[in-house]
Amino acid sequence: MYETDLNVVKLNGYIFQHISLSENGVASVFIKREILESFQTTAQQASQLVGTLGNIAGIKAWVFLWKKKRSDSC
Repeated sequence: MYETDLNVVKLNGYIFQHISLSENGVASVFIKREILESFQTTAQQASQLVGTLGNIAGIKAWVFLWKKKRSDSC
């Protein structure tokens, strides 16, 4: 069975609350490093959530943005 870490689920809630949606149906979310740290998650864990915006009516395209340290890999 596939399980998701509770901190990743909480980050997903943050993402839903902070979506920016253009008139053309383009959604974006910028996640600062401090946000990832506050949810005790990594950019790699956050990348699991990219597809979640695809199920929302009116969104035609979406992008997640986060600034990584040079030492991060994803």
